[in-house]
Amino acid sequence: MKEMTEYATERVQFGHPLADFEITQRKIARMASETYASDSMLGILASLVDRGDIDFSLEAACAKVFASEMVWRAADDMVQLAGGRGYVKPYPYERMLRDSRINRIFEGANEVLRLFIALNGVQAPAEALKEVGSALRRPLKHLGLLGGYATSRVRLRLGQTSTLDIDLHERLPIAR
Repeated sequence: MKEMTEYATERVQFGHPLADFEITQRKIARMASETYASDSMLGILASLVDRGDIDFSLEAACAKVFASEMVWRAADDMVQLAGGRGYVKPYPYERMLRDSRINRIFEGANEVLRLFIALNGVQAPAEALKEVGSALRRPLKHLGLLGGYATSRVRLRLGQTSTLDIDLHERLPIAR
């Protein structure tokens, strides 16, 4: 990002530095916000790893996919901004683009990790539906389970959510 901002302030087109153009500002702003988001994800992931008592594979997959895609977009934006210089060896942009590409393949291809993330996202609902499916075989025996499921679906359709199961400080009015 440092190289891109330096180049954008030095390179003049149409009598103005590239940094004065909205499209350049948007690219730099997106790069900065995605870098911050990526750094935040990695910080959270590191704290989960340090805890040592939970499975962090889903969070690791999400962080890897997001960060590697973000780096690829940033490198591509740098090459685009540099124009013809983006492909010339004296400038760092072509190397950054080449080096960033491997991150989307190495240590688990992003396409495979996206499937892993999706599978993890549907596992809990699938387990819940498996119980409902079993209960439908003998509905009179499982009225409580089926009634609870039906109620939750109606509430969901009406936009009502169930109360959160969280501990609040007793001084808070909502906790009473």
